[in-house]
Amino acid sequence: MKSDANGHADFKVAVQARMAALDVSYAEIARRTGVHSSQVSRICRGQFETCSENVVQICTFLGVTTPRVGLPNISIDGSAFNLGPLLGSLSAEDIDRLIDVLRHVRDLASSSGQRLKRVRRVPR
Repeated sequence: MKSDANGHADFKVAVQARMAALDVSYAEIARRTGVHSSQVSRICRGQFETCSENVVQICTFLGVTTPRVGLPNISIDGSAFNLGPLLGSLSAEDIDRLIDVLRHVRDLASSSGQRLKRVRRVPR
């Protein structure tokens, strides 16, 4: 998604078009998705940094593509890594495949009794 200083420009356009086509308001989206109305308003205006469960629920309800947001920083045994330069050029499909591979590696390590290094997100 192309972003602007205020958020996700393409996403905002898509949301507004779908809201008009479905003839729904922020309040109706909130009622039908269970997402608080203040969050619906903020998300529909493109004011978010991560693709939270609330963003996904709203996108699913409206039938719009979930926006691709910045890639997280992670920490492996205390060393921080920014995944953006490493993964930034990958397509959404490639990132999904990579996540699947990492889940398989985790599962294999768990089943063999090996312990993987602790990996966690680093707050921005």
